[in-house]
Amino acid sequence: MQGTYTVTVTDVNGCVVIDSVTVGFDVGVEQLTIHNSPLTIYPNPVESQLTVYSKQLAGSTIEIVDLTGREMLRLPRTDYSPRNDKMVVDVSSLPSGIYFVKVIFKDGSVTVKKVVKE
Repeated sequence: MQGTYTVTVTDVNGCVVIDSVTVGFDVGVEQLTIHNSPLTIYPNPVESQLTVYSKQLAGSTIEIVDLTGREMLRLPRTDYSPRNDKMVVDVSSLPSGIYFVKVIFKDGSVTVKKVVKE
C-alpha cells in the first residue's frame, strides 16, 4: 500500500533507531492487467536487455521502479520501435535485484510486472 512507513528499533541498552521509507505505488503479489492486452516481458531474469511487448504499447509510458517504489528508469512515449508494439530497455546500469516494470497505457490503465535483474 502507498504511504510512508516508520520502524522504531530499541536495543537492550535502550538505544533507539528510527527509520522511514516511502512507497510510491502499491506493491504486492498481484499483477494488474489491461483488458485484452497482455503484457509480455522477457527474459526474466534479465542481465542487460529487457524486452517489453504489448499490442497496445504505442503511446504508453514505461517505468522501472525498485521495491521501495523509487523510479529507476522512465521511458517517454517517443522511445519506441517503429512497430510500436515492442521496446528493448537497457537495464545494464541497474544493480542486481527485484524491480517492477510499470506500463501506463494511453487510456490511463496500468499493468505492473515483476522482473529480476541479475
